[in-house]
Amino acid sequence: MLNYFNVHRGLTLTAWLCIVLSQHLYAQKKSLSRVYDPIVVAAGKLDPLKDDSIKVFTAYCYIEGNFRPSLFQIDEVDSKGFFLREQDQTADSNDQVVFMPNGTGDRAPTDQWVEGSGDVRLELEVTDSLATPPAKGWLYLFRHVPNPPNLPPHVRYVRGPETVGSDIVFATSYVDSHSTEGWFVHTRIRPPYGDGQNILDRQKVRVGGRHNLFGSVTLNEETDVRYRSIRHGGGPVRVLREYGVKITFLGFLIDSTASFTTQYFPFSTVFGAQNVTIPAVTGLTVNLIRLSSDLNDRAIGMKFFNAFNSNGITVDGAADSPVNTITNPPDGVNWLMLTGNPGTIVTLMNIPLIGETRGLYYKDSLTPDNNDTGDKKSYGDSGILVTSTTNITGRLSFDFTTYYVDKNQPGSAGEQFKQRGLNPLQVTAVEQTRTITAVSENATQPADFRLDEARPNPFAPREGSVQISFDLGRTNIKPSLRIFNLLGQEVARFDAADLLRSQTILWDGRDRFGRLVPAGIYFYELTVGRQRAVKKLILLR
Repeated sequence: MLNYFNVHRGLTLTAWLCIVLSQHLYAQKKSLSRVYDPIVVAAGKLDPLKDDSIKVFTAYCYIEGNFRPSLFQIDEVDSKGFFLREQDQTADSNDQVVFMPNGTGDRAPTDQWVEGSGDVRLELEVTDSLATPPAKGWLYLFRHVPNPPNLPPHVRYVRGPETVGSDIVFATSYVDSHSTEGWFVHTRIRPPYGDGQNILDRQKVRVGGRHNLFGSVTLNEETDVRYRSIRHGGGPVRVLREYGVKITFLGFLIDSTASFTTQYFPFSTVFGAQNVTIPAVTGLTVNLIRLSSDLNDRAIGMKFFNAFNSNGITVDGAADSPVNTITNPPDGVNWLMLTGNPGTIVTLMNIPLIGETRGLYYKDSLTPDNNDTGDKKSYGDSGILVTSTTNITGRLSFDFTTYYVDKNQPGSAGEQFKQRGLNPLQVTAVEQTRTITAVSENATQPADFRLDEARPNPFAPREGSVQISFDLGRTNIKPSLRIFNLLGQEVARFDAADLLRSQTILWDGRDRFGRLVPAGIYFYELTVGRQRAVKKLILLR
């Protein structure tokens, strides 16, 4: 196959640089502006990924003419939709690819490749259909990158003692931790998104009813829904936590267990359960189920919004009577929002179709309730409440998606998050093969002639020199390594004897007269006889 340099043999260096530069000028630029929404796509929808090892890929985005490493992961999911079960290390149709929108970049030219990677890569194109015109960004998965970069994670999990449910998750915008029984008891929204103070009293669970012998009874998360086990896993973009509980009634263990899974992303969590059996106790009629999150006194002054409270309700410890309407599936997704100086919490909810009445639960009261848990008070305690005059039976499935984002949002923000939830970012994958070697004009020359990517690139001379590595191959021909500006003017040249002694040179950003060159795009060219390779670097000041 003719390579790029064969096709353009005979052009002046200036003309050739203009052609190369034009590829970058007319390349598609990233327009994707979403920040908070994780991108989760089944490997089965990305045909080139199926049946490949999940360990062979390294992700990069293309920014300002260079590939930069990016975070992503592939999580294994079994045929029933459960995490943390499979460990075959092969991407099958159930497994999920996970990354963030800010990990994408521009669309890379087909002649640009990560040094040393395999000859096949996957181009993932991400599209936001809510934008006009649709916004796009790109992520590239390269196979077999030597010495892949080790980037700091977006999300980090720290396990507590194995005998209890306490653990902690550090994410980009928040920190969540759990009690010894495994429930949420601490949430702080990290600066600059919030003030960094804990605003959560606790997550609350209530199962209420009436027993033939004991009368009115209520089960809660502190005494009756107890820690049983924790599984955890995931990677740098999503941490997975499966929390198993055992259920007691009046202190006695009953034959009922349940598992709740939380997915932790950089700016959000997804808390849910599949087919949880509502506990059956002889003589007990269940007529109330409640799941809510209660804040503490640091939430005073925040405002509560949902789709039916557009003016907002101030959290102040004084009783309020908001419209308790919610929309039940399949009609729509419900949202709740609490916002103020401590940060913003937006929750999207799918309400299970159980019981007779499903509505909003909201309580704001300084008056202590000795039957409550936590601090015995309620500050913007909000969630869902299911009631029934008859026994609530069956299986319960639900999920709550909660975002922890910038402080003091307008009341309309909740609906915007809902629309983004209903219109997730779409991903398509294209397999691309390396078509341009950019190493030689003569196919009979040795194949080990090589010019590497400059490191670091971009580089700032005040922080040190840029390193350019190469391999001259088996030759006695005098080599040449020169640096040019965008006009094709030579600004620096390196001594041939130095090139023959070493496979690496350093450039300090000065021209051949010792003067500092201005910031901008430069090209470095290695020539040995008829062999030539050219690469680009960016100099910052």
